[in-house]
Amino acid sequence: MITYFIFDLLPVWLARLADTARQSALYRLLASLWHRCEALVRGSFCAVLWQGSERLRQDLETSLLCRGCDAALRWLGEFVGKCFGWIAPPLYHSAIGTTLRRIPRFNFAWFYGFVFLLCYCCPGPLWRNQYGLILSFGLFGAMLIESWHADRVPLRLKDIDLWTAAFMAASVLAVVNAADRGEAIRVFCFYLTAYLFCISLVGTVNNRGRLMAILGFIYATLIITGLYAIVQRIIGVEVSASLTDLTMNAGMPGRVYSTLENPNNYAEFIVLTFPVSLVFCANIVDRRFKTLAVGSMAIPVVAILMTYSRSSWVSFALTAVVFLALWEKRLLPLIPVAAVLAIPVLPDSIFNRILTIGNTADSSNAYRLYIWTSALHMIRDFGLTGIGLGPGNFTPLYASYCDPNAAVAQHSHMLYLEVWLEMGILGIVSFLGMYLGVIRRAIRCMKHADPLLRYVLIACVSSLVGVSFVFAAEYVWFYPRVMFAFFILVGVALAAIKLAEESK
Repeated sequence: MITYFIFDLLPVWLARLADTARQSALYRLLASLWHRCEALVRGSFCAVLWQGSERLRQDLETSLLCRGCDAALRWLGEFVGKCFGWIAPPLYHSAIGTTLRRIPRFNFAWFYGFVFLLCYCCPGPLWRNQYGLILSFGLFGAMLIESWHADRVPLRLKDIDLWTAAFMAASVLAVVNAADRGEAIRVFCFYLTAYLFCISLVGTVNNRGRLMAILGFIYATLIITGLYAIVQRIIGVEVSASLTDLTMNAGMPGRVYSTLENPNNYAEFIVLTFPVSLVFCANIVDRRFKTLAVGSMAIPVVAILMTYSRSSWVSFALTAVVFLALWEKRLLPLIPVAAVLAIPVLPDSIFNRILTIGNTADSSNAYRLYIWTSALHMIRDFGLTGIGLGPGNFTPLYASYCDPNAAVAQHSHMLYLEVWLEMGILGIVSFLGMYLGVIRRAIRCMKHADPLLRYVLIACVSSLVGVSFVFAAEYVWFYPRVMFAFFILVGVALAAIKLAEESK
């Protein structure tokens, strides 16, 4: 009965409600304004720039540089694979070696999925970022060995996008340019871990079955961490003055953080992983298991509310809007209706927290404004070359630019400002190129992708657009596991793009 209501009856009701909304005068007015704006953009400089960037990407992909990088990647895969056979011949020819060689032929993505599960289900006090670096090298090496056994190219430069490669190069230059190179190398290890997670995923996912397997592990991780957060709330979380303005948020309970040590970090993880997890649930074949999986998605929704992370709430709402806009635009009018209907059932602490969004009387909001102003002054002087990676390069310099109301800071509290300040103009341009380039390629591939890939691309685009708001309010990469999750999401998007382009 529940399955019939969710997958048969409810979509019909929603479609009828959307049709009724489309007949309203307000909808026709908004549609008219949208079409006028769309027509204006198509003939504008933005359209010319868009087409020019696409032509530039195509030219670079056929260039000598790109072909040389592809050859180097193929040689690296062959070299690592042969070393594996040379260094451990007894293991290679043993029963264990035979089993290891056969695993990739079944579903090598399970190895990647277990690593993801381990990274994010490990409680904060037990986690060390060195574990992530070791695991990422293990995944990268396993990808090269598997590609050697399968006699295929592990990866092409265009699979990870040229802008992504440019951003990786910018992070290397930020180490060279740093005043404190030891600190820059330490932080670069986090970037390297994230890059290897992304590259290994793109190289590992070469069919739809592997893609679904990885989405399944992401879904399992999201549910497990959500249950952990609910248990935290039942046991009780101490209210922290360092995370909340207790004057503006009187009566608010402690903010849950699950396994990620900080409630904002955990909320950002939910924003990044929720849409792709929902796509996994929707593509489960067994209807009873599908109903259970879809119903369990309420767990991370409850968890993100208990984090009391305002910027992530806005990003989550933005993610939902983009998802519906790309999936079924006729359902968009339901979002404000759902928001109004939710007000009476929201706890007072959550409703009061919503009212503080953008309120400069809240000390955490005012604190950010002071830091952003100081960071802009730093960019004025160092925006071309950057200051180098890490708090060790930021904090000493910030002391000369800081506002007295925010005299101590380890970062600029905004990802865009931090990338620009640490990596210079090359860093911010390549980051925006990577970010917008993945979104653009994903939207372009939706037109000819099969249903699974189309929904995966919709989910990735909605998460990337949604989390862009958090990027404007937080430096989310200050906590490395959130950085890893972002680049893993980029890897999922690039893998789906690769599969969609190969099936054209």
